[in-house]
Amino acid sequence: MPPLNLALLRQRLNTTALWYRSACPKPTDPARDTRSALAPAGHLLMLTTDDAGTEDLYRPTPFERLAIVDDLAFQREKALEATGMIAPTKTLMLAGGRILECLLDRSDHDGLAQYHSRGLFDAFDIPGHDTWLMLTRTEAGDTLLAWIPPPFLHDADAAIWASPSQCLRWINEKSLTS
Repeated sequence: MPPLNLALLRQRLNTTALWYRSACPKPTDPARDTRSALAPAGHLLMLTTDDAGTEDLYRPTPFERLAIVDDLAFQREKALEATGMIAPTKTLMLAGGRILECLLDRSDHDGLAQYHSRGLFDAFDIPGHDTWLMLTRTEAGDTLLAWIPPPFLHDADAAIWASPSQCLRWINEKSLTS
């Protein structure tokens, strides 16, 4: 397992927190949608149906998933720069939020995390793409790191509790300060 690129994680975390503070609907917004005008170029998991009506779970390759997450992070950074905002680079800006690990290949796509988080996660146990930081490879397979903003921590806790596959867990932020 390659070591985590802490400099890249720090940059993406700061950019994501700044994006949330400047562009995302607030939790008091009736729509309560954490997704923004930015959209990923593809799906990290997707349910497909063939001509016979048989459902199948499509799992992109690790390279495709990495490209999807990296492209979204690039779009977010460029959108912020276009408005004149640049995230700080020397600090780890959790801004009251927490970093979540989403073990993509362990999801049982039962929709429990989606229900209990009130829509913060989708049916595949993946948080809204505005929270995505980076994709890493671990012993558990492809792992999405996401920053969960403070107003949504309770919802993320509910999703972690509800997920029988244990594909969601908090990262110990102290391990990221090296």
